[in-house]
Amino acid sequence: MTISLEAQFSNLLGHIFCTVVFVAVYYNNIWKAQNFPFVSQLLFYEKGTQYEQILILNSNYESRSHTPC
Repeated sequence: MTISLEAQFSNLLGHIFCTVVFVAVYYNNIWKAQNFPFVSQLLFYEKGTQYEQILILNSNYESRSHTPC
């Protein structure tokens, strides 16, 4: 199975375009992007402070309002 050179080139252009857009959005601080880490699995408030997940999750990482059936 092969992928045509045209498809590979199109994929490359799309990747480069998205990278440029993402970097531009971050450095121009659109949507307050610089308040947050670029790649993170943590939750944050709008001002950029870390959200305490323990407020809504128990020790089993389930919602505190979760009730067993």
